[in-house]
Amino acid sequence: PAQKGLLDVVEILLDAGAELNIAPAGEVADELNITGWTPLYAAMKTRQFDVVKLLLRRGANPNAITKLGSTPFLLASEICDLDIIEACVEASADVDFAPSGPD
Repeated sequence: PAQKGLLDVVEILLDAGAELNIAPAGEVADELNITGWTPLYAAMKTRQFDVVKLLLRRGANPNAITKLGSTPFLLASEICDLDIIEACVEASADVDFAPSGPD
C-alpha cells in the first residue's frame, strides 16, 4: 500500500498496529531486489510523498538501511525534494551517514 500511495489503507494499517520498520527479506525479496525496503523506503522510491510524510509523522525510521546500503534519507537527498528532506531531518535522519553498499 505504501508504494502505491494508498494513504487511507496505510493509515488504517498503522491504526491497527502495523509495524513501521519491518522490511522484507529472503529469496523472493532478493529476486525482486527489495530486501530491506521498509514501507517508508518503498513509498519514497515511488515518490508517494503524502504516504512518506504520514509514515515519518507516525515514527518510521529514516535511517533504516537497505540490503544495498541506502536509507530513506539518502533516497530523499537523491530525489532532491526539500519538503521530504526536511521531514526526514525532523524525524532524526542521520545527516552524516555514508552509504556502505552491499557486503
